[in-house]
Amino acid sequence: MRYQLFAALLILPLLSLTQPAAAHPANGIKHGPLKGCHTSKKSNEFHCHNGGPFDGRTWPSRDAALADLGGGKPSAAINPEPEAKRPASRYNRKKFEHWIHAHGGCLNTRQDLLIERSSTPVTFAPSKKGKCVVKEGRWEDFYFNETLEHARDVDIDHVIPLKHAWDAGADLWSAAQRRDFANDPENLVITNLKYNREKGAKTIMEWMPMNRAYACKYASRWFLIKKKYRLRISAQEVEYRELLKCPNAL
Repeated sequence: MRYQLFAALLILPLLSLTQPAAAHPANGIKHGPLKGCHTSKKSNEFHCHNGGPFDGRTWPSRDAALADLGGGKPSAAINPEPEAKRPASRYNRKKFEHWIHAHGGCLNTRQDLLIERSSTPVTFAPSKKGKCVVKEGRWEDFYFNETLEHARDVDIDHVIPLKHAWDAGADLWSAAQRRDFANDPENLVITNLKYNREKGAKTIMEWMPMNRAYACKYASRWFLIKKKYRLRISAQEVEYRELLKCPNAL
């Protein structure tokens, strides 16, 4: 029953994003995690290419691919913790203090990252307080092949969303632990604000960069942070990682 529910939740958004691809038969998929996948006229196999997250994968049929994405046998590569049933606690973003002024002065975590990760010297917005707010620089988007030059277009995204962290065990942390997590540079990436709004609090099973290389980079960081903070890893997350077959995903 658990896997059936997971399958339904995963397959529905895939089907809603399905559109015919001009270069392939009518069942080709243009958007979503199965972007670039279609049924071969010669072999009738369902295969994926065009650089999508499942690039290079082949299934006997489209239905087999969707069924595969909806469940399977967990891998022993990562030992997911059983999903213990305990009273749910209400998530509150304010319980994750951010952004903080770790070094004193007027620069907070966001500004520190904008300065550190710009490939060119940054410029600052005029301020009576001094160099406190970054205005321009040059940043590579973590999720897409895009370069950003205006800080107003940049969001600092939590790879593991705060809400998901809360649901995966952070609700039991101290305030100091949640503050450290929310400001940890390893869990923070630069992205276009429109992509961050799109990703929101979605999990790796609900949102994924469309380019395979970026998807694998994201998957690797996702599990790295999960293990670093001992956050619960569900069997479904492990299955999804196995389906991606990323060489660098922990």
